[in-house]
Amino acid sequence: MLPVSRLFGYVEIVGHFMIHIILVLFIIEGVSFYKPPVEMHKTRVDRIVFVALNFLLVLATFLLIYYRFA
Repeated sequence: MLPVSRLFGYVEIVGHFMIHIILVLFIIEGVSFYKPPVEMHKTRVDRIVFVALNFLLVLATFLLIYYRFA
């Protein structure tokens, strides 16, 4: 089993550290007065489809931007 630093590299760990801190803060703080868009769907299946489609849309957008302009 490789240690994390050998698998990802020191640069990635240091470079993504701030993003992980922000995500942990979101988990600790919990929800606020803002109602997330996934709340407009009532059933669990609708929410799963909504999240999956949004994930694919964002992934496709990032890949398009990366491979078009890189």
